Amino acid sequence: MVKKKFPSPFSVLLILIALIAGLATIVVLVKKSSYPPLPTTDKINNYIQSQLVDLDKDGIKEMVAIYPEREDETSSYNTVFVIFKLKDNRWVKLIEQKLGNFLFTKDRGTLVEFGKIISKFTLSDLTNDGAPDVLAEGIIEGSGGYLYAYIYGLKNGQLEQLWFSEHITKGEVGIEDNKVWLIMPNYYGPSDPSCCPSEWVKRWWQRQGDSFKIVASVIEADAKGDGLKKLKAMPCPSGTATVPVAIDPNPPFLVYPGAVKASGQGSIPGEPGFLNVQAYAVKNTTLDQIKTWYKEQFANAFWHVQKTPGFAGDNDFTFQKGDSEKEWVWLQVLDRENWDTIAMRDKRDLAPDETGFRLFWH
Repeated sequence: MVKKKFPSPFSVLLILIALIAGLATIVVLVKKSSYPPLPTTDKINNYIQSQLVDLDKDGIKEMVAIYPEREDETSSYNTVFVIFKLKDNRWVKLIEQKLGNFLFTKDRGTLVEFGKIISKFTLSDLTNDGAPDVLAEGIIEGSGGYLYAYIYGLKNGQLEQLWFSEHITKGEVGIEDNKVWLIMPNYYGPSDPSCCPSEWVKRWWQRQGDSFKIVASVIEADAKGDGLKKLKAMPCPSGTATVPVAIDPNPPFLVYPGAVKASGQGSIPGEPGFLNVQAYAVKNTTLDQIKTWYKEQFANAFWHVQKTPGFAGDNDFTFQKGDSEKEWVWLQVLDRENWDTIAMRDKRDLAPDETGFRLFWH
């Protein structure tokens, strides 16, 4: 008869210790891999988009999210971008940024479904540090359909806004490799509606040093929407780079080569918005050459061109930085008749071989 062998008490103790240690390891792993649910309030009860991601490579994931927030008792909603960091097993808000705004009606599906059309975020390493950055974008509905876009990164434990573009009419933004691109109107003709400019521009930014810099810029005429479609599909041109124009707030500003001051600097009485004005004369130059040169100079920077009806009619252009009210230049190319009628101090007559223009800037 074969005797059954039973484990010794010491062996049983070792097995129990191993089981307890394994169970403790499992509990620790579960705790590390589990995160609390997203916070809710009386205004926040659902999220349009959310994702766990380790933004600073510390082994603990942050929560990136967008939620709809009712603005008032009407059907108007804001979309709000937020980044949470885990602290004491609860979510602590690092940033909250309004992205978009829309009017929600029943024919637009569910609140979350339509919110995804208005606002979203994309994760990509745009700073080449091995950690993902966040591109958040949203649309403010209305006649303009304005785009707001921001890039955030968590660097050395601190959240940083790395790039932004705000209040861009009919703008579109996206990521290509480690670049961010933006499409925006470049030139409005006198009869162009806000939806349909005569020209669009697409610019690509890339992180260089401690900031994003423009590395390429392409302008397309928009014949029945063809220019916009072409730009959307266009990759960043290889081997090209444009340098942003340095805008000097003091005279002579950006002056056409060979142009000579024709009057003293001054402001227009009764027009406090026009802080500076200067007239110039240039020899052997056509009106079209002046207009084309200025359009090319400002297109290389973050400026768009808008044709504005005014004193000089078809020869008026506004060069505006984004939709900023603080940074713009108004160019008036003047034919001889208009030149003779302007009333600024130190005015002089145009010579027979000269063309005149004047600049207002703010």
